[in-house]
Amino acid sequence: MAGESTSCPPGYSVEFRDDVAILWMNNGENRFNIDTIAEINRALDTVEGSSLTRILITTGVGKFYSNGFDLNWLGNQGPEINEEFVGRLYKLWIRLMTFPVPTVAAINGHCYAGGGLFALCHDHRVMRTQRGWWCFPEIHIKLPFRPEMMNLLQNKLSSPAVARDMLLFGKKYVAEDLLKVDVVDDICEQSSLIEVAINRARTTLGKDNYSRDMLTRMKEDINNNSIERLVSTPYYQAVKSKL
Repeated sequence: MAGESTSCPPGYSVEFRDDVAILWMNNGENRFNIDTIAEINRALDTVEGSSLTRILITTGVGKFYSNGFDLNWLGNQGPEINEEFVGRLYKLWIRLMTFPVPTVAAINGHCYAGGGLFALCHDHRVMRTQRGWWCFPEIHIKLPFRPEMMNLLQNKLSSPAVARDMLLFGKKYVAEDLLKVDVVDDICEQSSLIEVAINRARTTLGKDNYSRDMLTRMKEDINNNSIERLVSTPYYQAVKSKL
């Protein structure tokens, strides 16, 4: 299997390969704003609507998996839109953490800030070698994590030393380093990234697959602390009240 789609359209699209859904992110640096969150959710709707799908892979095209929040867009919005953005982002993270099939982030390139949070909301992570840094540069751009974001990060980063270096000091990691500290599960060359991501997910399926409802329930339980913190914020509650 090729590491990149040869006919991936611009934006966010889903490619089905038998029982695997690949969510291709082909939007430059794949930054998050209200519009891109809506596009990703529409793509996830397509995946959930396919009863044959047993695996979800997300990946980017080119140099970036995701470079985080769309800070230029956010800087041109008022407080109300910025708060709505945060609420919709939290809903997306919860959706990924509780998605009803196994999920793998196939990290094809740079994975920064909010892109790293997005990747950590998957069940597994596979990262390409030879290109791409994973970094939380918030200390350098003077943009502190909100408490509920820090809670999610600390829950997902098993090593206190890695959490310290990543979150306090903005250390940049390559794939080989992240494999050693269990932030990613596999590493490989770009040409085999999708294949390795699929194989990683297949190791979890077993011969009888899973009930989607049961898998969602189990994911809610294992991610309960992070989900409760996100749901309790006024940003999430404000968005929830609009739906």
